[in-house]
Amino acid sequence: MKKNYSSLYILLLGYFFLLCTPIFAQVNNDCRQVFNSGKLVCGNASFSDNSNGAGSVNDLGAVLPGNQAGCLSTGEHQSAWYAFSIQTSGTLTLTINPNNASNDYDFAIWGPGVTCTTLGAPIRCNYSGTPGPTGLSAAGVGTTTGAGGSPFNTPINVVAGQLYYMLVDNFSNNNQGFSLNWGGTARLAVVNALFGTPIVSCNKATFVNTSATCDATATLTYLWDFGDGSPVTADNTLTSPSHIYATPGTYNVSVTVTVNSANVNNGATATYSAPVTITTVPPVPTFSGLADQYCIDAPAVNLSASPTGGTFTIRPNITGAAQTVTQFNPTTLGVGTHTVTYRYVSSTNAACTGEVTKNVKVNALPTVSITGLLANYCPTSPAVTLIGTPAGGTFTVNNVTATQFNPATLGAGTHSVKYTYTDPLTTCTNSTTQSVVISSPPVLAIIGLNNSYCETNPTITLVGTPTGGIFKINNVVATQFNPATLGVGTHIVTYDLGNGCALPITQNVQVTPKPTLNFVGLNPQYCKNIPAFTLQANLTGGIFKIDGTIATQFDANVLNTGVRVVSYEYTSPTDANCKNTITQNVNILRLTTLTFTGLNANYCIDASAFDLTATPAGGTFQINNVNATQFNPTTLGVGSHIVKYTFTDVNTCTNTITQTVNVVPLPTLAFVNVKDTYCISSPSFTMSATPTGGTFKINNVVATQFNPATLGLGNQIVTYNYSDGNGCTNSITKTVQIQTKPVLSFTGL
Repeated sequence: MKKNYSSLYILLLGYFFLLCTPIFAQVNNDCRQVFNSGKLVCGNASFSDNSNGAGSVNDLGAVLPGNQAGCLSTGEHQSAWYAFSIQTSGTLTLTINPNNASNDYDFAIWGPGVTCTTLGAPIRCNYSGTPGPTGLSAAGVGTTTGAGGSPFNTPINVVAGQLYYMLVDNFSNNNQGFSLNWGGTARLAVVNALFGTPIVSCNKATFVNTSATCDATATLTYLWDFGDGSPVTADNTLTSPSHIYATPGTYNVSVTVTVNSANVNNGATATYSAPVTITTVPPVPTFSGLADQYCIDAPAVNLSASPTGGTFTIRPNITGAAQTVTQFNPTTLGVGTHTVTYRYVSSTNAACTGEVTKNVKVNALPTVSITGLLANYCPTSPAVTLIGTPAGGTFTVNNVTATQFNPATLGAGTHSVKYTYTDPLTTCTNSTTQSVVISSPPVLAIIGLNNSYCETNPTITLVGTPTGGIFKINNVVATQFNPATLGVGTHIVTYDLGNGCALPITQNVQVTPKPTLNFVGLNPQYCKNIPAFTLQANLTGGIFKIDGTIATQFDANVLNTGVRVVSYEYTSPTDANCKNTITQNVNILRLTTLTFTGLNANYCIDASAFDLTATPAGGTFQINNVNATQFNPTTLGVGSHIVKYTFTDVNTCTNTITQTVNVVPLPTLAFVNVKDTYCISSPSFTMSATPTGGTFKINNVVATQFNPATLGLGNQIVTYNYSDGNGCTNSITKTVQIQTKPVLSFTGL
């Protein structure tokens, strides 16, 4: 019957599962189905459940006379059956709480050591008829209670390994469920080990395993002890095995059950024991000619036993599937322990079977090897002591027992060296063979290595023939010749096969230095105004660069001032890998800025001499390429004159400035209308001269008119002053006589 759970009930089930509380997918209403339905109680965790009918079998009815109802004389109403196993001895109490406090729940407990068909009388039974909680408690009364009695009975003293059955019955018939809480000092197990009465046929006992666990996610593994000391085979791990006993007697059989689970129950165990009695056995069969162990390369063995007429089976590696065989073939079975069983059926009683079992081990061959023996030797090579692993075996050389491999004695050719070893524990033998060639001394050669390299050459991989030898450079093992690392000088390269068959060969290799470069005539600094010059180095044919740009000349006039990087790259014309580069910083110095001070472009010839000056001071002057300190127009004369100033700074950089200075003549003057004499009665006139534009003075008084009558008789000083466009001034003077009028008289009149 399916059960409808509410959402809350589903959540409670999930929670109880985490606490190792069983999940009951279906209410179990029949005792005999208690293990099949997962009703084994899971430890002391509380759980909730329901009851929904009396089940398909009336476990307390007349059809099961071995079961006594005790106080539950009215039988089952809505029943839930459980089983619980004791893990730790102690006292056990429990409380059944109806989900509805008005419900009337009854219960009964049977055990230990009973079955669902032979429960006997319950050891605790409560039919108080009182709604609400019921169970076992320290304050409980008696072991059984009828109507009107206490709802609680006394606790049960339980012992580890015992199994009990419990019925919880809802007398109210309303299907409203309950919860159950455990108490006391005892602990309940999560797994129960149990098997029923063995079925015995002659000497064959078949065991019906009813072991169970409360963990619905778990699987169980079993280990049976049949009590007769038989070897462990796959039969010992079966759920419900059969076992054949060789002699009559009573045997104590036990099964240990282990839980395999993904939760906390993993590894939990339980053990159950019970006797089995064997009264009749057929003749005891025996193997003949089957050893306890074989090597894997041993030939197949025909199986035989007595009495004859039985059947042989083999379980590979003990737990494999049984195979009916007539031979034991180590090679086919492989390394491991294999169970061989011979089963004989009595000719007078088909129910009686004789069986003998033997575990036969197949051993692997030992792993053997020859160490320290080369593939090739020379006839002159020294004798080699033969070493095999594991130690303790024997060697043969060309099928002759030996302890050494002696090339001188064996001579040229291919020789077979064999090492054979027998494992003292398994007596298994294995061998390995190695072919060794004794050959004439080979001709050694070093391939592709020049006698000379520049120190800038790339690394060369060393190659020798025959291959397989060892190179050394200056007696140090090497695989490459690296000129840069080895350095300038002569290096000895040696090639040796290392087997003493051929003398090592050597080659001297010279590492030459990279070209030594020097700049020729390149100073660390230059003035900005130096003439351009051709760049030179001690070795010609390379490439010059200034600040990374290819150049052939150093022209400070077109380069920026400051530090310029001059480099020279040179590659040997005979070896493209032999090269060198040098660099030099060259500082181009800025020239000092020069300026004339107080020097005009033009001077009149009558100008005074003056000292030449310029900034910064301290340089030298030249006029018309003649050293000078003054500029004297009068001395220099009319014309253009070149004034040059040269200055050398603290860096010895010299700068020069020039200026053309003109010395101009004084203007030429002439009176135009001023005569030497005038009559006092002469009329006044405006004076004129050339060039015009000057100033007239008469007797040092500025005037423009010459008036004899005003000036009066005598000599008059007339001056004409004129300044031209160059600022040059000239003057002319004339003495003019003013005479009286002549006295006229007639004569002879």
